[in-house]
Amino acid sequence: MAEGIACAGIERDFPGQVGRVEVSSAGTGALLGNPPARDAVEAMQARGVDISGHRARSISEPVVAASDLVLTMEEEQSAVAKSLTRAGDTPVFLLLELGEAAQKYLNDSAVMTAADCPLERLAGLVRLASSVERKHRGRQRSNLYEVADPIGMPREEYERIIDVMVGPINDILRALLGQNAG
Repeated sequence: MAEGIACAGIERDFPGQVGRVEVSSAGTGALLGNPPARDAVEAMQARGVDISGHRARSISEPVVAASDLVLTMEEEQSAVAKSLTRAGDTPVFLLLELGEAAQKYLNDSAVMTAADCPLERLAGLVRLASSVERKHRGRQRSNLYEVADPIGMPREEYERIIDVMVGPINDILRALLGQNAG
C-alpha cells in the first residue's frame, strides 16, 4: 500500500519525476509472488490507486544495496533491513519517523533552498531523521512510530492504515522532490 501511495503521489504532484524516481516494496515475511490482500486492493481502489498488479517480494541484501533509502513499518523490519546493509551504507528508517523528520525539513526553508537535487535533500533528511531516532533511542518507540500490518484485519483497518501513511509519505516526497509540484 505504501508503494502505491508513493507512486500515486509522484504521478499526481511530481509528474516530471515519474520514471526518474523508483519506489519499490519488499517485505520481511512476504510470500514471493503473492498479490496484495483483497481488502488492501479495495481500500486503495477507493482512493483511486490500483495496486492489484503488485506482487510480493522479499527484502534481501541486493534489494537494500540497490536502494538509496529503505522505509519500514515496524522496528523488527528495520532491524532486518539494517542487518542487510553494508556498513550502514543505506539509511533505514521507520516510515513515520522519517515522516516526522520530513515535516521539520520542510519547515526549514534555509535547508530546503540549499539542496538542489533529491540525493542532497535525502542527505539532509537523513541527518534530521537520525537526530529524531537518537532522541527516542532507549524509549519505547513502537507506540510513536510503528504502523501495524493490517493483514487478516477487516477492510476498515486497511483504510485506517492508509490514512496513517498518506501524510508522512507525501511529506517525504515533498522533502525529497521539492515543495512545488511539477
